[in-house]
Amino acid sequence: MAFSKEQKAVIEARENRIVVIASSGSGKTACLVERTKQLLKEVEDSSKIVLITFTNAAAEEMRLRIGDAKNIFIGTIHSYANMLLASTSVNTMDFIESEQYDKLLEKAIEHPNCFKEVEHLLLDEAQDTSKLQMSFILDYIKPKNFFAVGDYRQCIYEFNGVDPKTLLKLKRNEKFATYYLTQNYRTSRNILIYAKRIIAKLGYDFYDDSVCMRDNEGKVLERSCGLSAIFKDIPKVDELKDWFILCRSNAQVDEAIETLKALNIPYDTFKRAELNEADYAIKMQSNTVKVLTSHSSKGLENKNVIVIGAMWGSAEEIRLNYVSATRAKNLLIWVTSNEFNSCQRSRSKIIKTVQF
Repeated sequence: MAFSKEQKAVIEARENRIVVIASSGSGKTACLVERTKQLLKEVEDSSKIVLITFTNAAAEEMRLRIGDAKNIFIGTIHSYANMLLASTSVNTMDFIESEQYDKLLEKAIEHPNCFKEVEHLLLDEAQDTSKLQMSFILDYIKPKNFFAVGDYRQCIYEFNGVDPKTLLKLKRNEKFATYYLTQNYRTSRNILIYAKRIIAKLGYDFYDDSVCMRDNEGKVLERSCGLSAIFKDIPKVDELKDWFILCRSNAQVDEAIETLKALNIPYDTFKRAELNEADYAIKMQSNTVKVLTSHSSKGLENKNVIVIGAMWGSAEEIRLNYVSATRAKNLLIWVTSNEFNSCQRSRSKIIKTVQF
């Protein structure tokens, strides 16, 4: 793979505290993989390299893309804490079975002798790291070299204790060298403009200065009709696999599926975090419309995306809408219909919000 100048700068940077602000579609995963491959050649003991991912599925993807990962730890922050605690008398199964995963971090902190020397720690999706998790990394793991990549504009798990300010503080910290990935290779020009207008509502700190690198102008359509009418308006849909329907809630996923059933349109639904790479590839290649929640779509992309049920009542919802919009490569259809109003504000308020 040929890397751009700014991607090469990220891959080859060797300051001991680095934060990378990576716009959507900028190739940050490819950069992280290539950087890890280079470190494997540079570091004598690969067991001192730790790559933290947000989900187990992302960890599996990283292993496949890196290839011979040798003795690198690749996994979630909770998996790493669980591994550290294996050298103690702590019974971690109670926390895992009850899904009290942050308890694993707290217990590891109570056993300082369980921590190992880490020469390089690489953190993916840094915007989804909570204050406790970031402290666990910087104050307790204490890696000699720290590399974090993420995008605070895509922080969508605030309800789970995550705050975009955590990554913003690293960006502003003089002890950290900050790099940027601003070239968007996924989203066509008009869709990127639309997404920028969404995130601009959060003010200067969240301004998206990414640059469209595609020749395709793309198209954005706002529709106040139902899903049935949208598919009837599309003359012929041969490649159903090229379509995502992104919903704000699981209830809206069910509504969309019922509509597709009535239209005899094949569909599929899944949560990316729950699939291994092989099953995910099979799902994506099947000629079906993919119906997902907006949260489940993070990290994914498709040629055509329909967004339904968007909400606008909080900063987190605006960031989620930004994530939804940036999943689309060629066509974005933003539905403002009350057909999917189980958790919407009124249609008039939505239209007022998204038409700039």
